[in-house]
Amino acid sequence: MIYVFIFLIFFVCIFTLNSNKKKTNLLFYIILCFILIFIVAFRYKIGNDSQIYEDEFKKYPDIFNLHISTFSYSNYQPLWIILNSIIRTISPNFVFFQIFQSIFVNTVIFSFLYKYSKKPFISLFLYFSLYFYFFNCETLRESLSVAVFLLSFKYLERKKYFVYYIYCIVGLLFHIEAIILFFIPLIPRVKINKRLIIWLIIIALIFFFSFNFILKYLDISNFSDIIQYKFHVYSYNASNGLTPYSIVVNGFFPVIVLILTIKRKKRNIQFDKYVFLYVLFLFLSISFGILSRLASYFIVFYIIYITDFISSVNVKIRHPFIRGLNAIILTAFFSIQFISWFYIKKPSSNFKNYDMIMPYHSVFDEKKNSTYYY
Repeated sequence: MIYVFIFLIFFVCIFTLNSNKKKTNLLFYIILCFILIFIVAFRYKIGNDSQIYEDEFKKYPDIFNLHISTFSYSNYQPLWIILNSIIRTISPNFVFFQIFQSIFVNTVIFSFLYKYSKKPFISLFLYFSLYFYFFNCETLRESLSVAVFLLSFKYLERKKYFVYYIYCIVGLLFHIEAIILFFIPLIPRVKINKRLIIWLIIIALIFFFSFNFILKYLDISNFSDIIQYKFHVYSYNASNGLTPYSIVVNGFFPVIVLILTIKRKKRNIQFDKYVFLYVLFLFLSISFGILSRLASYFIVFYIIYITDFISSVNVKIRHPFIRGLNAIILTAFFSIQFISWFYIKKPSSNFKNYDMIMPYHSVFDEKKNSTYYY
């Protein structure tokens, strides 16, 4: 199976190439990135949202016949429609869209991880196990906005806000949730410590116990039909989707990561604010699931945080074999929280989440999974 093959490649790279960045390591890193892009670019009928986007892609006109009415009748943002229209002008085959989206999004994320992570292969594996599927097979619009945000990060850090906000506008024109990016410069830098962790827990508990009360008196009748529909869907999921799994993954694990990282003296403090935002939205998503989408914009910083912790532990280990084995064990530990999601049974069905990706089929064989569902 192709997924087993990918996992084996990762384990070999982490075990044997888990050293400082070298030209040889960069070559293997590029090759591995190319393999991952190839897998999602040429996938066939994998992912719920991806199939919905494919069906709608067929309805878009080419760029020469794109009319203003297309925007008014669509529930999606303008740049998403224009991008679909441009690619449809090149070819009516949705695989061309998959190729563009996977190359753009993953090249940005892979480059960001290699630039800022001390151990790129570990970070790459964490991305593969935590968010690779979602960014490439489900939240396609959001992943484009996330990639745009990562491209703008250097301007944000240099306080070149004019250029940064141009990127924000581009991200917003792909997905409405990118509006959160406009407020990031207004949020002061934070330093993650025990007091901040306690406040995070308090805020999450207050939000959790007051959420149903807020829903009861919140009036959304003035919003568009699509916003009202999505709000009711996520509200229903929020009231029915609280499970031990969501508490552990969205609450327990992030706290563990923060506790482990604050003890490290040498950590990338410039990422503290973004890791704080990731954990905050993840906490709040226990009550209102849609907020996990906002956390997605900061997942890369969280991945680098975990990687730096694993790296700091390995520094104390001298024996190469033990160091490589320890890196694999810790990486697998932090990955299992999200990998386990695939084994959860889907509500109101007899299928589990892994039925959306297994068995893997490509456009070269075009076999649709018989257990697929919307």
